Formats: sequence, C-alpha cells, structure tokens
Amino acid sequence: MDDVKKVDWSYLLKWAIIILCPLLILCVPVNEMFTWPVKMFFVITLLAILLFALETIQQTAVAILLPIAYVVFQIAPSTVAFSPWTGNIPWMMIGGLILANVLQNIGLLKRIAYKCIILTGCSYKGIIYGIGLAGLILNVMIPAQATIPLAALAFGICQAMGLKKSKAAAGIMLSAGLAALLPNYLFLNPNLLIVYGVGETVTGPSGVTWAGFLYHNAPVILFYAAMFWITTKLFKPETAVNGKEWFMAEYKQLGAMKKEEKKGVLICFLLFIGLITQPLHKIEVAWVFAFMPMLAYMPGFQIGTADDIKNANFPFIMFVTACMSIGATAGSLGIGQMIADIALPMLEGRSVTFVLVFMWLLCMLVNFILTPLAIGATFAVPLTQIALSLGINPEVMWLTICHGYDQILLPYEYPLYMLFFSFNLVYLKDFIKLFGVKIVVNLIFFVCILLPYWNLIGFMHV
Repeated sequence: MDDVKKVDWSYLLKWAIIILCPLLILCVPVNEMFTWPVKMFFVITLLAILLFALETIQQTAVAILLPIAYVVFQIAPSTVAFSPWTGNIPWMMIGGLILANVLQNIGLLKRIAYKCIILTGCSYKGIIYGIGLAGLILNVMIPAQATIPLAALAFGICQAMGLKKSKAAAGIMLSAGLAALLPNYLFLNPNLLIVYGVGETVTGPSGVTWAGFLYHNAPVILFYAAMFWITTKLFKPETAVNGKEWFMAEYKQLGAMKKEEKKGVLICFLLFIGLITQPLHKIEVAWVFAFMPMLAYMPGFQIGTADDIKNANFPFIMFVTACMSIGATAGSLGIGQMIADIALPMLEGRSVTFVLVFMWLLCMLVNFILTPLAIGATFAVPLTQIALSLGINPEVMWLTICHGYDQILLPYEYPLYMLFFSFNLVYLKDFIKLFGVKIVVNLIFFVCILLPYWNLIGFMHV
C-alpha cells in the first residue's frame, strides 16, 4: 500500500487566510466613498500583500501580476499602474545592484572591510567596531547594497576564528547586519528613496539632496555608535578572540591594490561627487545613482562583466515596483485622502511628537505581518496626506515610517536582517535580545534626540 501523503495543515491555513480575507472585503457594500474601484483595489491589494507575506506563491510572479490586475479590473489605467517603471527608482536600484557586484568581484569591498578591522585592533571589540566602520564606508560607496558583502565578511570571520553558534558569533553576525542597514538612515540611498517616491505621488518632487539628507539626519551617527557599543556589552565572548594574525595574512594575500580596484575607487568617488554637487548640476540624485555605476562598462574603466549584470537581483526590482504600484494606484483613487479624512479627527489637537510616535509605533507593529517595503508602499500615501493636513513636513513622516519599519523582534520581519540570522550562527534568543534593546533605544533616540533636532533646524514643519 502506497504511503499516504501527510496533509500540510499550515499550508492549507495560509491559503484559507489568503482567500477569506479578500472575500470579506468583497462582501462590504459599496457607497459614495467606498466605490467599486476602491473596493476592488483593497481586495486585490490585500490578496497580493497576503501572498507576499505568507509566501505561498513565488513573490516575483505576484509582483508581475499585481499591476496587471489593477489594469484588467479597470482600477487604474496602465499609465498609473506601471508608472513606477517610468520613474527613476527601479533604474537607480539596478545601478546600485550592478555596482555592488562589480566592486565585490574585483575584491575592493573585501580590502576595505579587512583594512577597517585591522585599524580597529582585531580584538573581539575591534572586530565589532571595525565592521561598523566598514559599514559606514561601504554605504557611501555602494548605498544600500552592503548587505551581501558584510554578511559574507562576518561569516568568513566566524569560520576563520572557529566560532560556532555562540554569543561571540552572534555579536559578529548581528553587528554586520547593523552595519549594513543602519547607515541607510544617515546617507541618502535607494531603499529610503522608495518611500520618498511613493510619497511624492502626493507632494510632487521633494528635491532631496545627498548633503541635505545627511544634515537632516546627522544625529543618527549617535544611535549607530550606541548600537555597536551595546553589541559589545550584550555578546561578550566566552574565550578571548583575537584575529590579528588571520586578518593581517588575509590582507597581505590581497597584495597591492590592483588597477581594477583603483578604477572602482574612482567610480565611487565620481558617484560621491555627483551626489554632493546635486544643487549645482540639478540632476536628480536617483539618476546619479543609476548612471555612475554604468561607468564600469565604459572605455577607460571596463571593470564590469556580463555576469555582474546577469547576477543583479532583478526579482527584487520587480517586487519594489509592485509595491510602488500600490501607492500610485491608491493615489489615483484618492484613497490616501480618504484614510486621512477618517484618521484626522483622532489626531487633531495632538502634538506633533504624539502623531509621529504613533506612526512610528504603527509601522513597527505592522512589521509583524508586512514587509518593510510593503509598509512603505501601503502607508506612504495616507500618512503623507495626514502630514500635510497637520502641517508636518512630509519628509519627516517618510523618515518616521522608515525608522518604524526598521524595528523588528523576529528575523522573518525583515528579510535583510534575516540573512544574517540564516547562517545558523545566532541563537534566536540572542537575536531577540539585541533587536528588543534596539527597539527601546531607537524610540528613546527618536523622541529625545531626533525630533528635537528636526524641530531645532526647522525641518519639522512645512
């Protein structure tokens, strides 16, 4: 008798949720505000979000189908549903992904990371602080694309030091995660510009510049430094860890800086110059992000390969544009204003601090069921409308969304942080310990330092 295949009840439960939740919305009667197109928008969008969150279908397939569904069900014309592709966000991200691949393959990123750790002493604390220093440098060179290089670096360090799953390994792996992602709140980058792009469907171009973004978010360096200090306190190694000989040997093995690496440095320098001189040349920073990496394929440089393009994470680009399509379609239907009209009576008369902390908490809590990108796409339009109605600078609201969705407790909430957990060197309790502390520290920092700073420099209000 053939074995009977065991029923996967968790899989069936996921599909029950995916089907029943949109059906409940479909049962709600239409009215003057909740029109048929608005109803179908919520049905289709909720269906897509649940498919993204529960991962019962390959995410790229869902990302392709979502804007098509908006057009087929006559919720929005194709010019709206596919408008993210005509903007600069996906092209900016493609440029960043390709540049990261190029610099990784020529060895420049590894050289910089090893040098940073050697400079900070190669002790356990030195490794943690060296990773933090490397994160700052790499996020200037390849904005928002340091995740893979730093994950590989941290795992390589743990392997070389013979570290198994332990507090010492957790400190190294999780500090690399912080180094990869926290500089996104200090240096202008493609990830945050996704939220800006959705919000700008309401406000129009924000005119954000690299230097202006750094000025507005300068206090983040204090939070960044604090998290690495906290990491060294939470994850003290059971035995002494000193990798000086290994790092020196690995760095020596790289040899003198090759001609290709020097060209990579030059491309990054030109990218940096292009970003900080934006007020002079007036080219949007996103197009600078998109254009400069292509120098790797131009005569005189020629350090990029066909594989660097082929191996770029194009499914991620599809996911990003699908999330942005949610915002564009919602804006065309006036859903943002509708939600704002419902929420405003509850927020009127409240202080700006109360409103922003409420939004921070909302995005942090919703992270348990939505990905950060989905949160940005879903909330950017209505929260922008609320910000404008209350006289709050929309950029402040966009940054609040990003700070909120960066606060997680479990690895699954944020795939980029989950990558550092997936090497099986970090106990779940250690992950929860660090990121639980991070939530508390970020809220204190947000309320006591960042909001007063924004108010002091006149950034808080329109």
